[in-house]
Amino acid sequence: MRYRTYNNYNPKLTKLFYIIPLIVSIVFFIVGIATLYNRAVLEKRCTDMVRGEIVRNEVRSSTDSDGHTSTGYAPVYAYTYNGRAYEVVSSTSSNPPAFQPGDTTEIWVDHDEPTKIFVPEDNTSKVLGIVFTAVGGFLLAVSLTVMVMLALRKRQNGGSDTYDMRYNGDDMNSYYRY
Repeated sequence: MRYRTYNNYNPKLTKLFYIIPLIVSIVFFIVGIATLYNRAVLEKRCTDMVRGEIVRNEVRSSTDSDGHTSTGYAPVYAYTYNGRAYEVVSSTSSNPPAFQPGDTTEIWVDHDEPTKIFVPEDNTSKVLGIVFTAVGGFLLAVSLTVMVMLALRKRQNGGSDTYDMRYNGDDMNSYYRY
């Protein structure tokens, strides 16, 4: 029986193959959870309800490294709380705009900091939090599955990162041991 041993790959490169997606997935997951957590904290802190009006949409533009420009529209809420008028720009933006000038909505105000508001109708942060958490969770599951599979394969191979292809020269039946 003749043997061919293939050891033409870099184990460090293989480790990067699953470490980088693992890090990216953890970052996505943490950003998603943090976004949902911040929304929940804001919702809990804002206990006084007032009616507010969208007075305009503030344009937010950004250009990426390839020169593509994206535009979002952040609603500006105007409301009166404890006899004082406030105007607050939303921390989230969307395209198309979530609200049109003149629309009215329910606004929950933090009584300690009246410029901190929660708008139940504005679901942008909730959607972003769910998307980031779901994508991060999926990538995390895939990364961990790959890591476990590689660890099991290495264990079956006696701790070696190499694998052998053995074949019988007469009938060319071959198998791989990973």
